[in-house]
Amino acid sequence: MIQFATIVLNACCNQSCVWCYNMAKLNDSQQMSEDTFNNILEHLVMSGCKGILLVGGEPTLHPLLPHFITRAIEAGIPKIWIVSNGYRIHGNFFDALEGFQSNVIINISIHGSNQAIHDKLTQRIGSFNALLSNIDAYHEHGFIVNGQTTLCMSNQGDILNILSVLEKKNIGNILVSYCMKPIGVRTDCKEFITVNDFCECIVSAVNRYAGGIHIDVAPHMPRCMMSARFLELLDNEQIGINHGCGFNKNEIIFDPYGNILLCIHLPDVVMGNIKEISDFSSFIQEINTKVHSYRRYPLRKCGDCNSIKQCTGGGCPVLWLTNKVK
Repeated sequence: MIQFATIVLNACCNQSCVWCYNMAKLNDSQQMSEDTFNNILEHLVMSGCKGILLVGGEPTLHPLLPHFITRAIEAGIPKIWIVSNGYRIHGNFFDALEGFQSNVIINISIHGSNQAIHDKLTQRIGSFNALLSNIDAYHEHGFIVNGQTTLCMSNQGDILNILSVLEKKNIGNILVSYCMKPIGVRTDCKEFITVNDFCECIVSAVNRYAGGIHIDVAPHMPRCMMSARFLELLDNEQIGINHGCGFNKNEIIFDPYGNILLCIHLPDVVMGNIKEISDFSSFIQEINTKVHSYRRYPLRKCGDCNSIKQCTGGGCPVLWLTNKVK
């Protein structure tokens, strides 16, 4: 019933990216306990879960990260993804996960092709050089590494150079999103760009890029807000689309306390807690019914649209509301 789960292991982070929706909690000590993780894992295995995404904060700061990964794989979860800023590698990571390389994928965030851009956006001096070194270390120990980046005012002209850096590091896939105002968070960040800026940046990059990296995009908006040239790239499968959201699949999100969240960007919207749920299957059915009703917004616009299947509901319904799509 549950195909995929996102588990937020902690809130703390060793960087402070200028657009972060979690900025107020970067020094927070909250982290998932072993009991909470085991409780979650038990329910996921019984539900037939096929993959887990481990995020933070910065998940490599959690002292039990390697233990959680091996525990999940041995319990029957075949694939584990880790989203990391690449600044550090857990001290026991390679020893603990020897023999499990095929089960683990590392998604590394890179926000510039050089130290000046990347370190400016992460607000951590030395972060660019550290991630390049750690990509090499992951590869040397047999792990698959993917790239991901967030386009913004400072790096939207740098995307081709970012692709070049990743290609030299033998990375075959990148997920590209863009910097938008975090939902429900007040910020003075000057890096926001529009969905039109994002579309034009991707179109320009793809038309000029001759390398072999596969590009997935995460626009988080309905197809009707994307440019015609951007949609042509999608329809011709020159780029892929990744909504990366449980609204579109049988997915579930847990915070460090075992709370089940509607959205990772809305940490205060709690649907329940794993410790208080007696019938997990019935609970998930109830949640799916609620989520399905949210995805239908705005019904009148989508009802007559012949692209609804490709749109898979139009990205993020919460962002539809905040952007006043009619």
